[in-house]
Amino acid sequence: MTALLNIVGEKLGMPHYSHRDLREIASYLTEVTHDPEYTRLFSSVETLHANFYHGLLGKASFDVHREDAIKLINKLKTYLNINT
Repeated sequence: MTALLNIVGEKLGMPHYSHRDLREIASYLTEVTHDPEYTRLFSSVETLHANFYHGLLGKASFDVHREDAIKLINKLKTYLNINT
């Protein structure tokens, strides 16, 4: 997911080095596509990332966030016109 957001950032000439930069890219995608799923899914993936360090999610919640990560990856691939 990070690599795909980096590709979007590179193509758009946007910085893509920090978590904030990646959130800005997700927000930009929401604005230009009128699809709020980019920012919602990104927030879910941030929670999954925090779980790596803090172990705050139970199995059921982890699975939901994992599915959101997969959805975001697929949306980014579609946006970039990368065959899935």
